[in-house]
Amino acid sequence: MSERGMIWITLLIILLPLTLLALAIVPDLERPNWARNKLQASLDAASLAGALTAVVIPEYETVVETDGSGNAINVHETITGYRAEIQDHAAANAAALDALQRNTTNLTAGQGGFSALEAFNPNNSSQYTGTVIGSDIYSSVGSVQIETLLLGAAMRFYGLSNGDLLIERVRSDAKAVGVPGS
Repeated sequence: MSERGMIWITLLIILLPLTLLALAIVPDLERPNWARNKLQASLDAASLAGALTAVVIPEYETVVETDGSGNAINVHETITGYRAEIQDHAAANAAALDALQRNTTNLTAGQGGFSALEAFNPNNSSQYTGTVIGSDIYSSVGSVQIETLLLGAAMRFYGLSNGDLLIERVRSDAKAVGVPGS
């Protein structure tokens, strides 16, 4: 065999394992992004559902007409605007949790839900919390645990992680808006 042939065989022996390793790590690198995006979309739906429980409250301006003696003879109320207020926190939490479950646990991985490698349970308070902020903002915070295949071992080797799980934390806020007729 010539020297030229030996160079190609040597390169193949060196590059083939490196190429296979790189291809094996790609899903580990992409899975956290996919899980974070899926969780973000699900939390957005939950926050919007919580904010949609708000009650629209009209804001009035009252004008009192008086006669020459200062006695009130007529009262006019004019609606000057609307504001939204989340009055029933339990209903907002229930609506948000329902939307979150519909977008996560009720879906298979093929339908866009989390797979067996991503752990998320909206009923677990360490992985999901929803709360009303002020009177018109609903906030959802969630975290998903992602099991890695090769990336976790590499991170453990370099002291960046204690295990094979990555945790992605996401927050979503939705503001209720007062619009008449909604």
